[in-house]
Amino acid sequence: MSLSDRLDDGGSSRKERRPTIATTALHYEAHAINESYEDAYFYEPGAYMAHLVQLIKNRMQLPSTISNNKNNTNNKNDTILSSCVRRRILDIGGGTGNFARALIESIEDPTKTTTTTSSSTTSSLPLLPVEIIVVDPFLDPTNTMNTSSSHCYEQHPVPATENASLLLLPSPLRFVKASAEDFLEEPTTTRTDETSSPSSSSSFSWWRQAGSYHQILMKEMVHHLDAKDRVDIFRAMYQGLAQWPTTTTPVDDNNNQSSSNDDGNDDDDKTPVPSLLIVTRPQVEIDYPLWDEARQVWKDNQPSVDELVQDLQTAGFRDICHTLESYPCRISLQRWQSMVQNRFWSTFTNFSDDELKSACDQIASDYQDRIDDEGSIHFEDRLVFLTAYK
Repeated sequence: MSLSDRLDDGGSSRKERRPTIATTALHYEAHAINESYEDAYFYEPGAYMAHLVQLIKNRMQLPSTISNNKNNTNNKNDTILSSCVRRRILDIGGGTGNFARALIESIEDPTKTTTTTSSSTTSSLPLLPVEIIVVDPFLDPTNTMNTSSSHCYEQHPVPATENASLLLLPSPLRFVKASAEDFLEEPTTTRTDETSSPSSSSSFSWWRQAGSYHQILMKEMVHHLDAKDRVDIFRAMYQGLAQWPTTTTPVDDNNNQSSSNDDGNDDDDKTPVPSLLIVTRPQVEIDYPLWDEARQVWKDNQPSVDELVQDLQTAGFRDICHTLESYPCRISLQRWQSMVQNRFWSTFTNFSDDELKSACDQIASDYQDRIDDEGSIHFEDRLVFLTAYK
């Protein structure tokens, strides 16, 4: 029986193919152990990631550069306090934090200098205006804690003070071992210390206390939520959000800022900061080199945009809108086949090794017209960007 014929086999094969919570957990745990997830085309550093960073940065209205505090105040303590205000983003299902790190690094500091002391080298510039908390149930703290940007706290010189001193402030990138389903439970309030390591952060919930975060990013993970839980998860996220108190000048996907009005009033050029950004893929209109049964598994497991919009509205979100972004991909056929056989997406979790090998042979046959002389296969990656406001 061919792969496509199995779709007509009483529906039983289709039901078995759909990833369950257990098989999805095993899928990501295996990638975490082997450190193989970031090797896939869509998750490695390069032109694709840079493009996606810019799209997400613009949708979330993140600053392009670090700017000095412009508040006109004679109170040095007020200046210090205002310079320490950060927009906190929860990156739900953020994995290794590589993408969150790329977002942070995309915020340029045009005047960066360093001052060296006898014990360390510290930045002498204003604090980064954004911090991202990566929330992932399969987080391996032995990996993330070995990177300098994952240290819980960092030192920053206090600006404009008579006596040189240092502020101990949270790092712009931190990690919590937890899942989106944690929002189904009331946040614990017995401990408020934020200095714990990722391995113990899930024992309390400082990261999701009411009013403790300003934005939520759900990148390529919403399809893992059980449909019956989505509204409750979205509602709890909504209730915990603090609205970012400022607006920002919008930029397009080429990172061009809107120009000022002739009267010098920029208010009309500013837009509210979205509370939630979901990045996902279409349920049906996909262009990836797959086979019929894999496309059916994809469709069964991927919620439609209409379903997500309805769930968000029920949860209380407003002004929900979505766009579709396409990116032309070119990758060697051999690498694509290897990614499929390594099950880089959970879509392939419940296919056996032999079935995936057979499917890859079928891909080579079915997509001959998309394979160029150098052995690369061409297709479009299509992403749905869905924003919502509190």
